[in-house]
Amino acid sequence: VIAMNDSECDKMLSARRSAKNKKDGFQGCANLGKGCDFNGFYLCTYSPEGLCTHCEIKQFPERYRGCLFCRRPLKYDCCLTCGSGFEEWIKKHTNIETDAKHYGYGQAQFRMCNKDDIPKLNFIEMKREPFYKWPGFYIGDKQWTIPDIHIRTGEEITFDNCHNVLERLLNKHGINIYNDIQYVPKNMPNDTVETI
Repeated sequence: VIAMNDSECDKMLSARRSAKNKKDGFQGCANLGKGCDFNGFYLCTYSPEGLCTHCEIKQFPERYRGCLFCRRPLKYDCCLTCGSGFEEWIKKHTNIETDAKHYGYGQAQFRMCNKDDIPKLNFIEMKREPFYKWPGFYIGDKQWTIPDIHIRTGEEITFDNCHNVLERLLNKHGINIYNDIQYVPKNMPNDTVETI
């Protein structure tokens, strides 16, 4: 077992031993050689059946849901990239501020994207890119848009209510992040549609 404060040399030696012994993530997918070429990597995790994530999605799709925004298969509600992109959009397009300033945006995004009662959205199988950006709001047919609208409120915003206020404001402007179709563009010239 490797500790965080171990030297880089110790970590590399441990990883090489694990690779040689085919353990600690290097055991590879249970489907290796049977349609899967995933050999694993250091400290990689697998399903209880020993499957890599790609094979688990194929064999057990019911274990996965679509990310609220990009619809990639996940076991939770929102991927980090989309959560961060949504938070940046909130900062740019609303006047919501709290006593905690920038923490309020993150709190609103976190509370909206991690509620207990979020409906399970279907995921979309797509090419996996290691570095992708928030695509915006899903408009159907594998298309997304980032609307260029500015949402203002005179409502008193607190750290505790900013996610509720934000949800109401978004709904008022035709955006519901929990719906299958999150936004219906009004063919405004500033709305650009991206297909993934």
